[in-house]
Amino acid sequence: MMIGSNNNITLAYNSLNATNKAMENTARALSTGLRVATAADDAAGFAMAQKMSAQVAGLSRAIKNTQDGVSMLQTAEGAMNQINSMLQRMRELSLQASNDTLTTQDRNYIQLEIDELKNNIDNIARNTTFNQKRLLDGSSAATWSADKLSTRVNITGAITSIDQFGQKSSIEGNYRIEVNATPGKTQVQKTGIFTIPDKSGRDTEDYTQEINLDELSENDSSYGWKFENGVLTINGSGNFSITGNNSAKISVEQGVNAKIRFTDTNTDSLEIDNANVTLVLRGDNALTSGIELKGSTGMLTINSSEGLNREEGTLTLSGITGTQGDITINGGSITSSADSQITVKLNGGSVQGINNIIDNTGIAKPVTLEDIPEFYDASGVFMLTDPQEITITQGDGKKASVMLYRTDTIEDVRKKLNDAIAKDIGQADYTDNEDNFVRFVESGHEDSSGFESVAGTFVIRSAVPGSKGELSFSSDNQDLISAFNLNTIQESTETTYRASVYNAHNGRAIAKNIITDGNTINGVIAPNVNIEFDSMANIKASWNANTKNYILAEDSLPFETTVHIVDRSTAFQVGQNDGEDIYINIADMSAAALGLNSVNLTTRQGANETIGILDQAIHMVSQQRSRLGAYQNELEYNANSLTQTHLHMSEAESRLKDADMATEYMEFVKLQILNNTGNSMLTQANQSAQSLMSILSV
Repeated sequence: MMIGSNNNITLAYNSLNATNKAMENTARALSTGLRVATAADDAAGFAMAQKMSAQVAGLSRAIKNTQDGVSMLQTAEGAMNQINSMLQRMRELSLQASNDTLTTQDRNYIQLEIDELKNNIDNIARNTTFNQKRLLDGSSAATWSADKLSTRVNITGAITSIDQFGQKSSIEGNYRIEVNATPGKTQVQKTGIFTIPDKSGRDTEDYTQEINLDELSENDSSYGWKFENGVLTINGSGNFSITGNNSAKISVEQGVNAKIRFTDTNTDSLEIDNANVTLVLRGDNALTSGIELKGSTGMLTINSSEGLNREEGTLTLSGITGTQGDITINGGSITSSADSQITVKLNGGSVQGINNIIDNTGIAKPVTLEDIPEFYDASGVFMLTDPQEITITQGDGKKASVMLYRTDTIEDVRKKLNDAIAKDIGQADYTDNEDNFVRFVESGHEDSSGFESVAGTFVIRSAVPGSKGELSFSSDNQDLISAFNLNTIQESTETTYRASVYNAHNGRAIAKNIITDGNTINGVIAPNVNIEFDSMANIKASWNANTKNYILAEDSLPFETTVHIVDRSTAFQVGQNDGEDIYINIADMSAAALGLNSVNLTTRQGANETIGILDQAIHMVSQQRSRLGAYQNELEYNANSLTQTHLHMSEAESRLKDADMATEYMEFVKLQILNNTGNSMLTQANQSAQSLMSILSV
């Protein structure tokens, strides 16, 4: 026995330590269930297991993302179902309004429901959200802004595309649109003939004697007048029409009863000697030396040619002299440069420079709607006993209302209708003259070659060409609309536009000289981007006094507008890795985007046209719902695929990380046995050393 070392003890000790270390590893595997708990257990396996864990966690999140995406799409699709139901109802109403068993009043009630349905569609498009994200206003595909209020961008789908290599590209940016327009025709309507009673001294008589002062020669004469020594003498009763510019003096002899009409006449003076003269004013007239009344029975009445309280005719004179006689002024505009020495009875019009005036003496009652027989129904009942409202609807959906009263005059009606079209609807923005949208044709002012050929009618004009500028009239009182008896005397035609689109940053042309008969550019910037611009573009309307109509002309400079488009495509992360996503784009479902702004059912023609508009809108909604359905199916399939991948990936991760519990337990039992035997061997080795100590101690 060697005493320098005890190999048995060393061997037993080392074996016991190794067994304890192995038991620790086996115990950790049994307690954690992991084969690879640290990198030291299996460096390569640990790295692979970590990647597998990331993939499995990503798959779990992707499955949840997919399910959230399905919920979002179901929310959008449910809202679209309601929009589709409202469009179906609107189509049903359009068919109803197309039937001529309905009155204008009935169609007006239908239009009220149509307007409410349009508002509801806008509310759904604006308020449908998922986790505070708006779904149906187009912002889930793209957002836009423009430099003009009249410019609108309708987003009907994705503006992002993916090429064959998986690279995404978007058309977001700034675009400048230039438009040149070839104007169409504007609508012109005419009412039926209104019977206007002559209550105001209106000039409707024939003038048998026509005298042109510029063509007079010495000793010229005819029935009731003669010209000699520079004096035109009226010596017989009758009607005399005087025109021209001549320094002649006009003298009316005693006892004469004459009506003298001045039409843009400029002469010296008018002398009335105990005669009865009615002076009718047309245009601008002047008497350089004024008017003189002689004798006690002289009488002068001055009328505007348009009648009492209308101020078309004018007369400028130096003064009115005389010590006796009467002067009555019925309308017109009279200007005197010196105070008159005689009392004037003023029944209307504008008078300046005359001090001795008796105001409003014997003024005649103006003609009101109550005096016009066309405003009484078949039973003789006046239609305007209570005020009645008329609604004017433009083809693009803009509206204005006017209220008619029994005391309104024809001029009041004309001005109300004119201002409603010019200011409330806004057509005055496109023309240099806002007072001729509605004109009334006075008797004696007909124009046989134009629209104002029939006296007693209103002529109603639009300054906006095409269907978007057409005007329709409706009221709760069907008899009132029937009284106006409107018919179209010039049909509108559409404007043709030539548009070019440029990149606003570098000026590069996207497309040039696109011809369109509507004020929209569809699919040029991108297939799902439609740009709507002002229908008047670079068109200006100017009043032509000869044709008595608004003349449309193309401005020398093109119309320009700029739009800014930003990609807001909704991306669903449906995979565990970067780039494994699906882009979802939901179109704008507002009434404007669906083309419903111009829906007008107040006329049969409008109701018929609306059917086609609604068919297109229903198609757009159905197409979008189909796309959402396809997205949902894609997500459902993706979720199923992810679930299967998750299962297999989890199995692979388990094989790398998880312990085989049966094997580990068998190993643990073996190690327990080894541990016990190791301890026993160590004890025995210690005992051999004790035996040696016992021998040495004897």
